[in-house]
Amino acid sequence: QHGMGGGQSVALAPTPPPKPLGLESVSVEDKTAHFHQHAARFKATLRDRRLTSLSPTPLSHALQPEHVSNAGKARGRHVPLLVLILTERRNLARRAEQQQTWLGYDWRRASPLSPKGAVTAKEVNWRYLYIMARDGANVTMDELDGDSVTLSKLTESYDNLVYKTVEALRWAQSRVSFGLLLKTDDDSIVHLSRLWNWLEQHTTYPERYTPKRLRHEDEHGSILYAGRVQYGSQAIRPNYNRSDLWHPEWFPPDFRKWAVPEAAFPGIEYPPHCSGGGYVLGRKAVVKLLHAYSLRTAPVIHLEDVFIGVLANSSGLEPTDLSPHFQDIPRGQVQTAFTFTGRMLVHRVADPIQAFSWLLDTPVPPEAPKAAAVHLKRLNHRRHLAKQQAQQQVQGNDDEAPGLNAKTAKPRNGVRSKSRTR
Repeated sequence: QHGMGGGQSVALAPTPPPKPLGLESVSVEDKTAHFHQHAARFKATLRDRRLTSLSPTPLSHALQPEHVSNAGKARGRHVPLLVLILTERRNLARRAEQQQTWLGYDWRRASPLSPKGAVTAKEVNWRYLYIMARDGANVTMDELDGDSVTLSKLTESYDNLVYKTVEALRWAQSRVSFGLLLKTDDDSIVHLSRLWNWLEQHTTYPERYTPKRLRHEDEHGSILYAGRVQYGSQAIRPNYNRSDLWHPEWFPPDFRKWAVPEAAFPGIEYPPHCSGGGYVLGRKAVVKLLHAYSLRTAPVIHLEDVFIGVLANSSGLEPTDLSPHFQDIPRGQVQTAFTFTGRMLVHRVADPIQAFSWLLDTPVPPEAPKAAAVHLKRLNHRRHLAKQQAQQQVQGNDDEAPGLNAKTAKPRNGVRSKSRTR
């Protein structure tokens, strides 16, 4: 319910066996399915080649020292879209898989001049940064170290996730000039081209969020709070039993880890909030959230996505729902191409390499199978007409030959007519 990260294994759907090539006696529907299946296999082969040749430079899209301002130093270069990825130092494999896939991919923009979204040569202007908490490692605190920053004010723990998020926002707001910020996790994948295109369509052009224009940017973009919005989430209390849950089928046996005392939140239902797997914030929205946090006197809610939603609600920030473009995969659910195709962000990914190849795929329009069936029907009709014409030609030649049999058309007005098949 609350988009918490986790390392649970999730089963992948097995690849179906290929169908036989003989199509003479199958229905139009089976032919359509056969066509799409083999087209998908061909595209998958191309994707595999593309992924193996990706070979990204790990720090090619990482936040650079020139983007970060220090005490007594002028503000660094502006970053239109800053991606903050919460991780732990032990999750080295997850970070490597992200660097091999979406963090190292050459994201391009869709041309605003093309209604079909033709790709241009211009890159998406973005930077990413990993956020870690103190864990005893001998590293520089609160300073850029490669593609990560280690926060000195807290240690790694589940209950500290909310503080980690707040401190990450505080660090970014004070050290980086950004226009829009995407907060996500190390078990998520993101299609940055689709996200950028959505931001272009629904906010002021992201690159216009420069320091000189922050006072004049459109309100919707600057106070943007967007993601997969959760509505009607129940506030669970420490003394609750499973019978007290509105939807017990949604919760695991250890559901009390999401319990919140009434002192932290007195209501029975949380305000609408974006799932913690990933959400977008405008720069002014970040400022408003941090201000609301500084004014809060009640205990902090340890559920990160809920707490950010409560702060947003008290700040007058209304969440924008990006479902189904933003997805949280339920734990234990089988992950297929449908889970990723056409999405902007997917959280709780089991196999990042396979998932990324699916994420790159373009969704098939709902009317495509029907259109393919109509096309096959018309094609079969043309073949039938061609066969009839060939039969007519052969029969016409027979009519003109000597030695006509009894079935040959009778002469009319001294001219033998050609029989026609209707």
